[in-house]
Amino acid sequence: MTKPYSRTVVGVSNVKRCSACGGFIADDVDLCKHCGADQADRRCTSCYSRILPEALRCRHCGAEQSRWRRYMTVSIPVLGLVIAALTIFSAQISAALQLAVPITRVEVDHAYVENVSLSVYAVNTGNRRVVVQQSMPCTAEVADKAIRVEFRRQSELTLQTGRSEFVTFGQNISFALASDTISRRGSLTDLWTWVTTDFLKAGEENAVRNNVQLHCAFGFRIPSNDVGESEEAETIILDFSGPTAVRLGTPEQLNPGSSGSP
Repeated sequence: MTKPYSRTVVGVSNVKRCSACGGFIADDVDLCKHCGADQADRRCTSCYSRILPEALRCRHCGAEQSRWRRYMTVSIPVLGLVIAALTIFSAQISAALQLAVPITRVEVDHAYVENVSLSVYAVNTGNRRVVVQQSMPCTAEVADKAIRVEFRRQSELTLQTGRSEFVTFGQNISFALASDTISRRGSLTDLWTWVTTDFLKAGEENAVRNNVQLHCAFGFRIPSNDVGESEEAETIILDFSGPTAVRLGTPEQLNPGSSGSP
């Protein structure tokens, strides 16, 4: 069947053609002002055949009667596949961008002493594998005296992304007054004996026996053969109440009512 004209006027809003005479009329009128034809007598916008007023698709040629579906040439399943593909592609781009920017983050949330060796529980929450440093330097202030302590491991430890590990420091600990150039070496027991007995005045010993807080730098770095090599440290506080009793936490947790480091 020959299509004489389209009911919809392209480029003009709120205007259509009469389904009977083809005259221009407002889009929302029920009767044609030219011929008086009832616009409920609907014709297909493509082949101009008569169709039901509520029809969404022409029963003669199959043309869509809805404006937005008429101009959408892609089927719904295909459109869904395109959207799914774009979603996956954007997620991959986001992941690639995150990997392009190295994030080194290690959280330390637990510590204990076993066989006179200190162990701390570390979790790699960054997007790069990290190497835990062999040494963990610490400082403390005991009875108005500044001291320095260094825990050491025999080797570095690689911590993969998302993995956790107990990092154990051996008994080879060096300690001294902050002003001294020569350090002593020994175990946690030797450190505790030195802090509570050797260099303190009489009368201060009992006060010190309560606890000694070490402010430590738990160091880690991205391996040198990885992109974006860097070196960082997580500050932790080790609260010793004896050579084998230790807690780990923040200043607020370990000293309620006070803040900051000594």
